[in-house]
Amino acid sequence: MRQTLALAVLAIGLASTLALAGIIGETVRVRMERQIGISLVRHGTLVAATLDRGLYDRWRDLEVTTALDAAKLIEGSEQDRMAVLDRALASHSDFVWVGYADRGASYERRPRDSWSAGM
Repeated sequence: MRQTLALAVLAIGLASTLALAGIIGETVRVRMERQIGISLVRHGTLVAATLDRGLYDRWRDLEVTTALDAAKLIEGSEQDRMAVLDRALASHSDFVWVGYADRGASYERRPRDSWSAGM
């Protein structure tokens, strides 16, 4: 009788341990899936925002480039060239300086700034 009782207690203990381990394992799996999903959404949002900014910048570059009057840059007077370059500079907030150089022109005539001071 004692052996039967001991085996019954052992069987109940083993069954409850296995059931509890299964419940805990499932809970952990669900929580991890949720955390991984949240992380993937955050990462995806960051990647999408970065790509959107990059594509927008490239689109703006193309827009500025296509708006340039190449004929005035190549054959126009100094005032025509300056007007075209001023429009390009005003149309893009990331541009610090816009210029052109003819053959034999010196790159040293450009404005100095912090990033090119060592050049």
